[in-house]
Amino acid sequence: AHKINKNNLGSSQGNNREINYFDIVKKDLKKTWMVNEGVGKIYEKKGDLLIEGREGGYLSTYSFSNAKILMGDLNKDGKDEHIVIVKERGGNVEWNDNFIICNKAAGEFDVKQIMGEVVNPPNNGDGCYFEIENIKNGFLYGTLHICTKQGQTKYDEIWEEIQTKCKLEKNKLQLVN
Repeated sequence: AHKINKNNLGSSQGNNREINYFDIVKKDLKKTWMVNEGVGKIYEKKGDLLIEGREGGYLSTYSFSNAKILMGDLNKDGKDEHIVIVKERGGNVEWNDNFIICNKAAGEFDVKQIMGEVVNPPNNGDGCYFEIENIKNGFLYGTLHICTKQGQTKYDEIWEEIQTKCKLEKNKLQLVN
């Protein structure tokens, strides 16, 4: 997790200025990718964040143009946390990344990525993932996608969707019955 000071975001200090949570996550991602030796270039294009490899080609693309922000009190401290959900594409695969932003002192933010795996998945060996849709009463509500049958290829797998809720434990998703 990185602490990000709002003063470094290039936005005004005025209290009436809206906080740009996308920019906070972009800055955190840039800082994380900059230490990767395989990275050649990091830049923005039409609001999206693109990471190019040293040898050419894209390592990752973050589609902030289609990202969304959820807001709610997850830890029941009376303050809203913000979750930025952004689609990441690497090669020919894409998935959602979820970043939780906790407000620290005035103008300082703590950004942590929510780990994608559910720590207590249903009893099936074929995998699952949870798509966060909203925050309410300290829980994350959304759709749990469960692979009920592995196929020969990804095109003949059978998936089931269940509306459920999770709680966040140390940046990991835990199903709640």
